[in-house]
Amino acid sequence: MKPLRNGLFALLVVQILLCAGLIAWYLHQENAYAKPRLLLNVKASQITQLQMEQDGHKLTLKNGESGWVVEPEGRKLHADPVKVQQLLVALEDLVATWPVASSHDAADRFQVADNHFAHKLVITANGKPIELLVGTSPSFRKANVRLKGESDIFTVALNTSDLSTNTNDWIYHKLAVPLGDISRISTNQWQLLSKDKAPWKLLSGDDSDDSAGKPVDLGKVTAWIKQWKQLDVQSIYDAEKVTEAPSATITVTGRRNNTYYYIVHGKQHLL
Repeated sequence: MKPLRNGLFALLVVQILLCAGLIAWYLHQENAYAKPRLLLNVKASQITQLQMEQDGHKLTLKNGESGWVVEPEGRKLHADPVKVQQLLVALEDLVATWPVASSHDAADRFQVADNHFAHKLVITANGKPIELLVGTSPSFRKANVRLKGESDIFTVALNTSDLSTNTNDWIYHKLAVPLGDISRISTNQWQLLSKDKAPWKLLSGDDSDDSAGKPVDLGKVTAWIKQWKQLDVQSIYDAEKVTEAPSATITVTGRRNNTYYYIVHGKQHLL
C-alpha cells in the first residue's frame, strides 16, 4: 500500500504543478494582452505615404518637398494638411488591448481578411510598409482592425470616414496664387500686362508690346485679381461631365513663368 500511496501523492504533485503552470501562463497571456500597447508603434512624423483602398477604389497620399499631395490617377494635387495630420495622429494613437477574435472565420466576419475588407491602408513609415485591414464598425468612431500577417483582431478608436478614397475629400480647397508674383492675365480677347512690376496696362489679343497698352485703374485691377486668390476648390474638374462650353479660359502667368489656367463655366461676374 505504501508504494501505491507514494505514487498517488507524486501524481497529485505533478497535477498541481501542471495546474500552477497553466494558470501562470494564462495570467501572463492575459496581462500581455490586457496591457494597452500601440498597435502600429510609429510616430506621425515617421509616416511618408498612405495608400488607401475601398470598394476597388484606390488613393495615395504622399509627403513631398512641398508638403502632402494626393495622387489620383497619376496626378499630384495639394492635400489638406489639417485632414492629413488628423489621420496621422489617429494612426499613431491606435491602441490595442484584448483581441476580440483571432480565427480565419472571424477575420472574414469582421471584414478584415486579406481578400475581404472594408478598407485597406498601407502605411509607409521609416521606409517600411505596414498593412492595416479595417473592417466593421462596432460603434461610433470605432473600427475592427487586423495587421496583415497577424491573426489577432482588435477594436480601436478610428473613424472610418477618415479613410475616404474620394479625391475631393482630400484636396486643399483654398486656391492660392501669390498676388505680387503675377505679371500677366490673359484671355483670347484681351490681356493685362505688368512687365518688371511696372503699372498694369490693358492690351488686346496676344500683343506683347506694353507701350501700346492702355493704362488701367490700379484699384479695380487689384480688386479683380484678388478674387482669384479667394476661390474655393469644390471638386476636381472633369471635362467628361461638363456639357456646356466654357465661357472663358483665363491664363495667369507669374514673374517666374509659373502659369495657372482657369476654365470658367458660367461665372461671368469674374470677367
